[in-house]
Amino acid sequence: MKGFTKLDNNLLFSNKLSQYSKLVLMGLTYFTRNGTGKCFCLKTTLASYLNLSLYQVRLGLVELEDLEVINIQRVGQGNPDIITLTDLTASSQQISTPIHYREEEKKEEEDISKNNFDIDVKTTPPPPPPHKNTDFPNSFDVYDVEPTKTPNHLTQVEERLHTSLEDVLRPSTYQTWFSEARVVSIDDDKLIIGFPGNDLMCGWIEDKYLTLLTKVSNQSVQVVKLKGVSDGRKETEPG
Repeated sequence: MKGFTKLDNNLLFSNKLSQYSKLVLMGLTYFTRNGTGKCFCLKTTLASYLNLSLYQVRLGLVELEDLEVINIQRVGQGNPDIITLTDLTASSQQISTPIHYREEEKKEEEDISKNNFDIDVKTTPPPPPPHKNTDFPNSFDVYDVEPTKTPNHLTQVEERLHTSLEDVLRPSTYQTWFSEARVVSIDDDKLIIGFPGNDLMCGWIEDKYLTLLTKVSNQSVQVVKLKGVSDGRKETEPG
């Protein structure tokens, strides 16, 4: 494994790419050095080479696909997906950070030199982090829905949500907690997703997976409880 793998600086320092996406992109670049721009590498191989979990690799792939840095052709039947890197030069310009950190530092130093004033270097302690309430809420908004029917205008949104969740979650996790998730409503500001079960169940999903739901939906998400759907799970905290 001699040599090196290059990554455009705009992509490397972009605020729009997470650390997982940058590592996954470097791995994909390594495996597409055949000149075609196509990668046939298994996700498990990528995870092994990059020292990431399979979940982290999937998360990176979803983000790169959303930003149109890569295109994924899903093959199925146990065969690896065909991942094509788009024009990385164009992608780097599209998602680059407007001003580089070092350039910002240099500008501050020039301003200080020009104004020729002393700086009071008092160390101000950072504000305390916001308190995270680890107690699950006592109650959730309840939506009474038909057990097997989603309104037509929400069907495609719900299908995309389930496809994205299946891509990034372990099959057992998806099947247990998310296979019966329903899109209750959507507008410009919020996506409301309903889950069967009790308040404790919905509270656990909101606490553990709200960030993921927001990421795959690409908008604010509210978790609610479905009154018309019952899954018969026991009222104990999920493991």
